[in-house]
Amino acid sequence: MRPLTHREVLDGLSAGVVVARHDEITTHVNPAACRMLRAAASACLGQPVQLLLGISASLRDHGLDELDSECRLELNLPVGPAGATLQNLGGRGFVCVFRPFDEGRLADPRLLRMEREAAIDAIVAAFAHEVRNPLAALTAASEMLHAELPPGASEGSLAIIQRQVRRLTALARAPIALARSSAVQRVLCTVEHLVADAIAAVSAEARRCGVRIEVSLEPGLPRVSVGERELVDALAEVLENAVHASPSGAAVAVGARLLPAAPDVPPRAAIEITDRGVGLSPAELVESLRPFTTSKVNAAGTGLALAHRHIVGSGGRLAIETAPGGGLVVRIELSTEELR
Repeated sequence: MRPLTHREVLDGLSAGVVVARHDEITTHVNPAACRMLRAAASACLGQPVQLLLGISASLRDHGLDELDSECRLELNLPVGPAGATLQNLGGRGFVCVFRPFDEGRLADPRLLRMEREAAIDAIVAAFAHEVRNPLAALTAASEMLHAELPPGASEGSLAIIQRQVRRLTALARAPIALARSSAVQRVLCTVEHLVADAIAAVSAEARRCGVRIEVSLEPGLPRVSVGERELVDALAEVLENAVHASPSGAAVAVGARLLPAAPDVPPRAAIEITDRGVGLSPAELVESLRPFTTSKVNAAGTGLALAHRHIVGSGGRLAIETAPGGGLVVRIELSTEELR
């Protein structure tokens, strides 16, 4: 008899295991992890491991040293089981092993660090809240000045002011959202309602950029159980990123469909937003999930990171793929389960 391969050993374990390359892209998910994450293996492979685990930023930002193969990180995850142990395999990649709820309880130093981080979050959120008031006044004043000037006269300095005020407003909004608890009050909503509200929030920006938004929703979609306000904010963030990534005259496609049923995976609806931009490499995709990192899809450095947090808080999943012909497809998978 031939010896067992490493993959066969992993697939036979009762513990969930996720394996990622050194660039943090998932290469293997065993059946136990698929059950815990409530996702098919095909939906997990090729995705940044942060998306699967529902954590923010790069794994290295969480203290996993690239060269220290003995470095481990204990996480309490917002998705799947209660927690997991992450390890950097000496710069060759990462492995995540899920643990039961009652294992690996936090030690006192960890609790103290969490309290310090919570205090810093509160200070930053309070500062951001105070900054939003003068920014709102600047926005109103610039719009009034724009209306008073003759056509074409505002393409210079005033356009720069308006663009930078919009960027500052997005940055000021981010700390408040990031400081909030990821837990949300979930209700049953129609996909049509969520998409319509998100499009209404970005329609003015789309017109300014000369980008059309084309909607195609599969009829008869079941309602989804989400945090309504958080999910609309997430869709608006992704839509605005898609608008900014697409050239003037292009169209951003918004579609929705019911995903095929899979064993041990509840029915899920998928909202897909496709842009016509230049796309992202795996490294750029991982970087775009870090808050306050400016990239080709995060003009203000907050979009995908905030959208990811809102989607995970609503019990959903975020997947990102390269679109045929260029650009990105951002797929948001949402549960259609009736809440009890």
